[in-house]
Amino acid sequence: MTLIQKISYGVSAAAVAATMLVSVSTTFAQAATAPTSPVTAAQNNLAAAGGQAGVATTITLPELVGRIINIVLGFLGVIFLALAVYGGFEWMTAQGDSKQVQTAKDIIKNAVIGLVVIAAAYAISSFAVTSILSATTAP
Repeated sequence: MTLIQKISYGVSAAAVAATMLVSVSTTFAQAATAPTSPVTAAQNNLAAAGGQAGVATTITLPELVGRIINIVLGFLGVIFLALAVYGGFEWMTAQGDSKQVQTAKDIIKNAVIGLVVIAAAYAISSFAVTSILSATTAP
């Protein structure tokens, strides 16, 4: 199994784990008041828990999406940085083997291209989220 395959499996496993951690499950119980939707009940429970913890719970959907995008792009940036370090390590340990040096150069080149793509995606998403937030909030 190549390094790229191992990394892709690791990223897939991390994405599945993050999805399981982020998903909200609600317990339905009988209430004396009028029934609420599961989403409203989950929001109320989260707001109560956040209030008890002293965490601000007033976050809009565009802010949440922006935070998630920033976290994902930051994680991808760390992966590409690790690839660049790995490529450098391969180059340093090549001991003059031209094939291994070329492989290391390719890894570093692809990692730099990936970092440029991630930086562009970060800039575009930051602009988009800022524009959406300014358009949806009252002046």
